[in-house]
Amino acid sequence: MNLVYNEIIRSLAENNISYYLFNESEYDSFMKIVDNNFINYENENYSFLWEKINKANRESISLVNGWKYSCDFTTRFRDVLLFLDPIEDTKLIIKLNSEDLCTLLEDTFSFVYYLSNEECTFLMCFNDHDYLIVSGISTQFIKDVKNNLEVS
Repeated sequence: MNLVYNEIIRSLAENNISYYLFNESEYDSFMKIVDNNFINYENENYSFLWEKINKANRESISLVNGWKYSCDFTTRFRDVLLFLDPIEDTKLIIKLNSEDLCTLLEDTFSFVYYLSNEECTFLMCFNDHDYLIVSGISTQFIKDVKNNLEVS
């Protein structure tokens, strides 16, 4: 397993966070839904999933503490799914309570992660360039964040 995976598992254990780890079949099924809903593979020159998010329904913003904003959005859901970029060669999807997600992200070092819900109505990524990239129902949230930052 890789360093990020180990860091996530460490934080889950140390913070007594309940979670469900998807098995390989569940992982593959969910990632097919992500692909169908949000990913455009027309340009295969890109490596990372966040580079392939369909531009027609994507918003992004540069935020050093973007993980906090992802917590703000996901608290409207009971549970969220956290997963890593498939390029990491780690088939990891963790289902956890949205409040516990914030504890996890606050406790770990910064890493590229993706969030969604079980219905896969949104895709959210915080990448290693401090960009919060979203698609689906989370696009309006980022538009609102942008507007609020411009006003203040």
